[in-house]
Amino acid sequence: MTPHQASVARERAALLLAGLVRDGVRDLEAVRAVPPLAEVLPEHAALERLAAAHHRVFRLEAPSVESFWLSPDRLLGGPGSEAVAEAYRLGGFVPRLRDVPADHLGVQLAYVAWLAGARAEALEDGRLPEAGHLLALEQAFLADHLLRWLPALAVAIEGLDPLFERVIELALTLARSVSSGGGSWALPALPELEDPDTRLRDIARVLCTPALCGGLLTRSALAELGRADRLPAGFGGREQTLANLLRSAGRFDALPGLWHRLRERFAGLGQAGGPWAVRCEETRELLDRLEERRITPSRPSSGTT
Repeated sequence: MTPHQASVARERAALLLAGLVRDGVRDLEAVRAVPPLAEVLPEHAALERLAAAHHRVFRLEAPSVESFWLSPDRLLGGPGSEAVAEAYRLGGFVPRLRDVPADHLGVQLAYVAWLAGARAEALEDGRLPEAGHLLALEQAFLADHLLRWLPALAVAIEGLDPLFERVIELALTLARSVSSGGGSWALPALPELEDPDTRLRDIARVLCTPALCGGLLTRSALAELGRADRLPAGFGGREQTLANLLRSAGRFDALPGLWHRLRERFAGLGQAGGPWAVRCEETRELLDRLEERRITPSRPSSGTT
């Protein structure tokens, strides 16, 4: 495959994946035409059911927005989103945002498609310096943004839905196929939680913030933790649910089991590699220390999603 053909193929693939992440499945035949997607598409797939799966995976379980993953406060937008928007400006890309932020995965993949398409045109016209510049822009964007958080998203949604799990796998493969490696980077520091006066709310907040703990405890993962010891989790968002689980485990002498299952969960999340794996190991060590020092959070708290 020539560089021109590779760029055209990357543009088409990125556009397809961008639409699936952003809007879900709108055209079943377009999905069936892609063998890796067709093989995980239910035999009698219905658009309504696929729309529900898309909402569950990317809205309820694992938001596909960079600032959610890399910000220590999980807030959408902010400096991270602004940096992504600046990258778009450098590449001459004007995104269609409407109901999503600039750092949404669907928009980021659309930018990759934009750069790949522009590079294909430059190669076809023999504008080699411009083609090289566009490739450098794409590689820098992948290193500074997409490839920092996409591996963690891929690990977090394993087992949630075969089709959208495959979509993210393909997006990750696509990004890595053109990546130049990029420089080193690190997640924000893991907060200190071993003080005896540590509040339950603080522990739950850290363990529910991907940039701090190294991965995402989805709603489904938290439900599994509760079912293991039949612990009441109450209602609320992820942070509140985990706080309730910790409180219930302390009340019913089930904390050792909960600490153990949390350590196992973070061991799995560490498969994202890079700084995510380093942080997951640090979080597991922190959980060890919390258990060894018999820190039993029991204060009432209120959490956020």
